[in-house]
Amino acid sequence: MVREYFSYLMYDNKIFVADSSKGLSISIFDETGNLLYEIRHPIEKIKVTKEYRDYVIRNLSERFLENYRPIFPDYFPSFAAFKINSGKIYVVTPARKGALNEVIIMDLRGKIIDRRFQFPKEIYYSVPHHFAQTFDVEQDRFVWVEYNEATSQYELHIH
Repeated sequence: MVREYFSYLMYDNKIFVADSSKGLSISIFDETGNLLYEIRHPIEKIKVTKEYRDYVIRNLSERFLENYRPIFPDYFPSFAAFKINSGKIYVVTPARKGALNEVIIMDLRGKIIDRRFQFPKEIYYSVPHHFAQTFDVEQDRFVWVEYNEATSQYELHIH
């Protein structure tokens, strides 16, 4: 019910490969696949809470629960998404303060520029790769579109 995050992005003729199973880990390759360097930072592990497990189970269908037994790891992945914009890497972690998740901002070599609680969207840990495709970063802000059932309209969110 909580999976590790693995993805890649192309930026500045380089391939950035992120793998949360190795901690905060991003490997950078040239366009021919040669490893150029790696970004690794220690990151505090965040326990999967009973409240999170209960929330997920409450939202599963009875049919699912009849056929499957949800299994949760002890900890959330080190991070749930990464984006690159304007020469900066944005990493969304499971650390929370109120309704916001932590964002670690680094330069392209991995030097941490800032850490702040900024990301307001709920993270879907069951399919983190798809979750990461639901938003983008533009000019140091997170942007996404959501459908508002009450108004039957799509809404642009900028945070």
